[in-house]
Formats: sequence, structure tokens, C-alpha cells
Amino acid sequence: MKNRPSLKMEIKMLVGESIIAGELTIYPIARLSILRTADMSFQNFWLSPLALVVTVPELKAFFIVSLTSEKIDHAELIEIVNGL
Repeated sequence: MKNRPSLKMEIKMLVGESIIAGELTIYPIARLSILRTADMSFQNFWLSPLALVVTVPELKAFFIVSLTSEKIDHAELIEIVNGL
């Protein structure tokens, strides 16, 4: 029986190009999952849409629209968008 290599999952949050719609700015948020072997050789990857962060400068407010049923860390998303 052949030994299977140990696998490691690397996950990153990505912010797509902002979309301006009138007074709103929309930021698409996605998760990049990378599967690697123990020696860090690339095995596979996939990109999953997670949410849209909508900012309303006039109200100094933002809204988060989830695109999945999973729980999203709102503070992390806002920190990512504010860092742009």
C-alpha cells in the first residue's frame, strides 16, 4: 500500500476590485483555499465567494451581505476593507 502524503490547508481572505454604484462602494470578499503537501508542494486550490461589504460614506456606515450560510467574522471583514 502506497503512503499518502500529509496534506495542509492554507486559507486566505481576498478582497476583489471595488465596484462604485452611485454613492455606494461594494467590495466582493472571497476565500482562497490552497491544499499543499507537508513539503509545501501545491496540490489543489479553490476560490469561494463569501460576502459583499457595502459602504455608504454619506451615512458613515457599512453593510455586510453574506453569500453563504456560514458564519462570517464581521470585524475581520471590516478590518480588511478599511485597510484598502
